[in-house]
Amino acid sequence: MRIISGTLAGRRIPFNNKLFGNARVTTDFVKEALFGSLGPDLTSLRMLDIFTGSGQIGLEAVSRGTTAWMNDRDRKRVAFIRGLIDEWDLRDQITLTGFDWEQLLAHLGDSGDRFDLIYIDPPYDAVTLDGILVAKASLQDVARRGLLSDNGRLFVQHDKRTDLPPSAEDLVLKRSRRYGDSHLSRYEPSSDQG
Repeated sequence: MRIISGTLAGRRIPFNNKLFGNARVTTDFVKEALFGSLGPDLTSLRMLDIFTGSGQIGLEAVSRGTTAWMNDRDRKRVAFIRGLIDEWDLRDQITLTGFDWEQLLAHLGDSGDRFDLIYIDPPYDAVTLDGILVAKASLQDVARRGLLSDNGRLFVQHDKRTDLPPSAEDLVLKRSRRYGDSHLSRYEPSSDQG
């Protein structure tokens, strides 16, 4: 895995999937589609990467100018990403936490944090205690807590067989594209919010 563009372009992310719980890694095809839609300059934007996994999405965003809050509940993955943050001297640009996603969103909601970009990419088959897919549940929780800024964009990477709702609170599905076994769905605030 390599950073595609920006100040870190060309740097390799030496993520060994077998050492880190066989986390599904976002394909280059999906990553290029995501960042192709965002553009090369993300300066002054704040990003939230809720299920950061290998760290590649958050690190790519930081390379293009964002500050990022990256989160993963797996301690080994957090330690791996912290090592990259230290090695690449990114401590001023990245907040890294190891919360469960529900704890993270509750914390951010309570603190009043808002983000310009939010990326949701949980394990495709993960479900809540109520049997709801985490992709859908976390989307709804982000929307309910108002974590996306007024001009923000939220992306959900999910299994091709998963249907996400056309809206969640004031967030509206603007686009969903299939890339192999994955879909990338983009939500934005409704234009008629009060």
